[in-house]
Amino acid sequence: MEGKDDGPSSDDIAKCAAVLQQLSAADLQHPELSPIREAGLPLFRRLVLKEKFGSEEVLDFLKKKSDVHQMTAKLQRLHRVVKDEHDARRQKAESCGMNLRRKADLAAIKAESQMPDEQCAEPRAADVDRMANTPVDSLYSNCNMCRGEYIDHHHFYHQLCPRCAEHNWEKRHQSADMSGMVCVVTGGRVRIGFRIVLKLLRAGAFVLTTTRYPNDCALRFSQESDYEVWRHRLEVLINNAAQTLTRREGWNIRMAKLETQAASQLPSASHAAIRPPEQVAAIAAQPAQSKEVVPLPQANAALWKEAAVLKDFPEGELDESLQPLDLSSVNSWSRRLEEVSTVELLQTLAANTAAPFIMCSKLANVLGPKEASEAYGHVVNVSALEGKFSVKNKSPGHPHTNMAKAALNMMTHTSCKDMFRRRILMNCVDTGWVTDMAPGGVGSVAATHETWVGPPLDEEDGAARVLDPVFSHLKDCTWLLRGRFFKNYYVAGW
Repeated sequence: MEGKDDGPSSDDIAKCAAVLQQLSAADLQHPELSPIREAGLPLFRRLVLKEKFGSEEVLDFLKKKSDVHQMTAKLQRLHRVVKDEHDARRQKAESCGMNLRRKADLAAIKAESQMPDEQCAEPRAADVDRMANTPVDSLYSNCNMCRGEYIDHHHFYHQLCPRCAEHNWEKRHQSADMSGMVCVVTGGRVRIGFRIVLKLLRAGAFVLTTTRYPNDCALRFSQESDYEVWRHRLEVLINNAAQTLTRREGWNIRMAKLETQAASQLPSASHAAIRPPEQVAAIAAQPAQSKEVVPLPQANAALWKEAAVLKDFPEGELDESLQPLDLSSVNSWSRRLEEVSTVELLQTLAANTAAPFIMCSKLANVLGPKEASEAYGHVVNVSALEGKFSVKNKSPGHPHTNMAKAALNMMTHTSCKDMFRRRILMNCVDTGWVTDMAPGGVGSVAATHETWVGPPLDEEDGAARVLDPVFSHLKDCTWLLRGRFFKNYYVAGW
């Protein structure tokens, strides 16, 4: 060798090769040749790896492989943590009071329905399973009201943070003494309207409510456990209530059948609560009444037309409100501007805008208190997020309901000062997300309520929001807010 750092000489290499060529695999097992094994095996291993992985350095490869293994292990651990957290959330959602009640109601409705379980069962179960096994974005939940993050869940409101949930729970059970007061509630047969009427009756008020289906309405109220306590303070007028969805003719036929069944099941004592059209027309025609009062038309006259198809309204199948199940692929909620018929537009404006306007104008003189010591009168216009101009990125669906609610907001904003001079507090209230009105089965997707993806509130919460301005003033006479838009019990922008 010429130098220590120059490597083996050609003679050394030739001698090494000659020695190795004389050795067999058996010779390498002799103890005397252990120095050759110790020196040669690492070299041969590296040569094999070098040949397998090309020019890439073996040590770099092994290091990268180790890093990938560690990263994979970390990801697997994180996945287990996320899955455990998601399973815990799902268990909390399934055990919260709101969803337990919904599940029991749906089970009772399903037991009464005549349709076989096979219809729509598979896609509903698949949708629920898919949503339930979708990994969450983080270990925190975002409150549906304040949008803040939270971990601990309320026993009833699993989509609200503890602070907002407790506030909603308190407001949900709020009431006040309304003895001697007369209240008019349009659309009191189902959903939020039904709950509003019950809250008013249980507060001691005399309630007039309107509906197109008086027998079904009276039957629903007669089935309440405390019906005998307040039934003499309930009147049902046949009229047209505010509407979010304009139902197709097939739905009306199914509902007419339920109305007929309700008439046969209605207790005799409950018939006194119903004012038929001819009686209302006779009252309107009395000399003491204003000449501008229009006699009530036959509300159910249009319900008996023959429908072309009934396939989207399976007979005997009910939704979560005990109404005919609507499996239409398109409804008012999904229609765009060019898809809304003139008839539907006029019906929506009449129910949501014209009717409240007429009622407020005709009842303004009797809503205000006669004595200064009495509580203020109230006008609560049930509005929605869809009617607000401050909401960005509006979807193109249901423009007619949006404009109807926007007009209702403007009426409130314009007339509140004049109403206040008459000692009447006029406000708008957003009921919050209570029901799923999307097409494809209104109420048929209610099974998703069993997970955390359903509406965060129910009809009782919506009714509590509507009546909060009334109860707040009755409990505190200095509460005189008017001309406001309330959302989640707080004043919000228009």
